[in-house]
Amino acid sequence: MINLHKSLGLVLLALVAARLGWRLAHRPPPWPPAMPRWQRGAAEWGHRALYACMLLMPLSGYVASNFSRHGVKFFGLALAPWGPDLPAVYRFLVGVHDATAVLFAVLIAGHIAAAAWHRRHGAALASRMNWSSP
Repeated sequence: MINLHKSLGLVLLALVAARLGWRLAHRPPPWPPAMPRWQRGAAEWGHRALYACMLLMPLSGYVASNFSRHGVKFFGLALAPWGPDLPAVYRFLVGVHDATAVLFAVLIAGHIAAAAWHRRHGAALASRMNWSSP
């Protein structure tokens, strides 16, 4: 089961990298003019934190695995390990991985709560989530 976890983590890392590339190349539509400045700031920082977690989570797991005797198998294919077996480094990176998971869960819950609040109060923010340019 852990090898499936690692494989899916690497797939998600590739998808996040592609999404981040898209996001950097395509600016989102402007915020609604009526949206208070503090809400725009909170949304922007929240999105940055979500992207940071989306990158840090799989990266910390991948790097941690390379500093253990287990390494990484990508859907059964053993990837060449590049780090020595260093238990202290492994434990530190697993701690980063675990802490990122908790932070990520909190950010996701906050993101969902903010979206629900805006939806309930009539803000048309869903149109900002399309994949096309404005």
